[in-house]
Amino acid sequence: LLREELAELQSQAQRTEVARGRLERRNSDLLGKVDSHRKQLEQKEADYSHLSSQLQARDGQVKRCEDGKVRAGGRRGVPVPC
Repeated sequence: LLREELAELQSQAQRTEVARGRLERRNSDLLGKVDSHRKQLEQKEADYSHLSSQLQARDGQVKRCEDGKVRAGGRRGVPVPC
């Protein structure tokens, strides 16, 4: 009876170790994916920030151009190309 219990416990310990190995590999894979996704997100945030800065600069150019058209157009009556 004790030998049967010992054999069962050893079998259970072996299955536990196999399961632990699978979980550790899965955890490692997931951590790698998290790192990859974090880097992608950081790149997208950097791209967004760059595009936002470009858009703000473009908006400033448009405003200056429109302001110049109003001033020039009021003096000469001719629109100024931007």
